[in-house]
Amino acid sequence: MRNHAEALISHTAVCAGASQTAFIAEEKPPRRLFLRDPSQKTLRTGGIKYEEKHGCKKMTVVLMSLIMLISLAACGQTGSDNGGRSAVSNGPSQAGGEADNKNQSDNTNQADSSNSDRLSSEGGKTLVVYFSWSSAGNTEKMANLIQEQTNADLLELEPLNPYPEDYQECAEVALAERDSNARPEIANLPESIQEYDTVFIGYPIWWHTAPMIIGTFLESYDLSGKDVYPFTQSTSMDREQFENSMDFVRESAKGAQVHDGLFTEPSDTNGIIEYLTANGLIAASIEDGSYESAENKKVVMSTENTNVVVTLNGSRAAAEFAEMLPLELTLVERDSFAKGMKLPWHLSSDEETTREYRIGDLGYWNAGPDIAVFYDDIYDRTIVEVIPLGHAETGAEAMANETGKVSLKLMEEE
Repeated sequence: MRNHAEALISHTAVCAGASQTAFIAEEKPPRRLFLRDPSQKTLRTGGIKYEEKHGCKKMTVVLMSLIMLISLAACGQTGSDNGGRSAVSNGPSQAGGEADNKNQSDNTNQADSSNSDRLSSEGGKTLVVYFSWSSAGNTEKMANLIQEQTNADLLELEPLNPYPEDYQECAEVALAERDSNARPEIANLPESIQEYDTVFIGYPIWWHTAPMIIGTFLESYDLSGKDVYPFTQSTSMDREQFENSMDFVRESAKGAQVHDGLFTEPSDTNGIIEYLTANGLIAASIEDGSYESAENKKVVMSTENTNVVVTLNGSRAAAEFAEMLPLELTLVERDSFAKGMKLPWHLSSDEETTREYRIGDLGYWNAGPDIAVFYDDIYDRTIVEVIPLGHAETGAEAMANETGKVSLKLMEEE
C-alpha cells in the first residue's frame, strides 16, 4: 500500500490504437544542492590512535595524534549521522505503472565536506549507487538502508541535464530516451570506482525498464570482476518489468557478475536485510536478548609470513565478528604497536569498552569500524575506547613487520 500522502497521478495514453499505461510520477520537490565533488577522491578513514607510554617520546607526537583523533572523530560522526549520503536532485518517477518517491530530511540537504570525500575510501569495498526523481524517495530509502547495513559509500546520480519538473514533460523525455537507447550524461560521475569490489545499483522502473541513466553509469567503467547487485521497486510491482530492467543492467554491466536483483517494497526492511544476508553481504542478525556465543572459538589470522590464532571472548561483538568470517582485509600500521583492519560493516557497540591492552589483544573500534591486533606494549593505553574481542597467547609480535593482505577465518572445531 502506498502512503496516503503519496498522491500519484496516473495517465493513460493511446499509441497506435493500443491502450498503454503511461509514466506515473509524483510532483517533484524543489531541486536540492549538488554536494558531492567528484574531484575529491579520498575518503577520510579513521584508525585507532594511541597515547604514548614513555616520557622520552616527543610531546608533538601525542599532540598530532590527538589532532588526528579529533579530525577522525568528526568525520566518523558525520558518517554515522548522515550515512554517507550525497544530496543531489532526482529525475522523474517510473513508467508502466511504477512510481519512485522522494522525501528528503533536513539532514540530507545540508552540505558536509566529509560526504564529498566518501566516493573513494582507501580500503573501501562497497558502493551503493542510485537514481531517483520524485518526492517521497522510495529508491533512496532502500539505498540508505542498504548503505547503513553494509557500511558502504553512497552516491546518488545527478543528471547533467535535469529532467523536467513537470510530470508529462518528464514522462516524454524518459520515453524518448528509452526508445532511442540514450545515455544521459551524469554531472557527478566519479572518475574511477576501481577500489570497489561490490556495487549496488538502485533505480525506479521507467517505462517498463531501468532509466537510461543507469546504463550511462554502468558503461562508464571496466566492471570486470566486480559484483553488481541491482535493487528497485515500483507501484505495480510487476515482475516482468523488473526482469526487463535486470536484462538492461546485465547488458550494460559487461564483465561484472550481476547477481539476482532485489525487487521489494521500500518499507520491507526485513526483506531487504534478508536479501543482504542471503547474499553474504552482511552477517546474520543476532536477536536482542540472546545470541550464540563465540566464546573460545579460534580465529586464524594469516599473512604471507605468519599465522596468529586469536581466541574469542563471549561478547556479542565477538559473536557478530565470528559470523562475519571468513574475510580478507588490508593491514594498516597503527603507531608502531598494532595492526589495524577495516571491517566491511559495524559490530555491536553495546559492550564494555577499555583503553587498557596487552600484546595479543584483538580490539574493536566502532567508529572505524576497525579491529586491531596489538603486537607491542610501547604505549600505556589507547586514546580511544575499544571493545575487546579476544586474545592471542602467542605469535602476535610477528605481526610487527607484516603488510598487505590478511585473511581471517574460524578454525574448525575438533
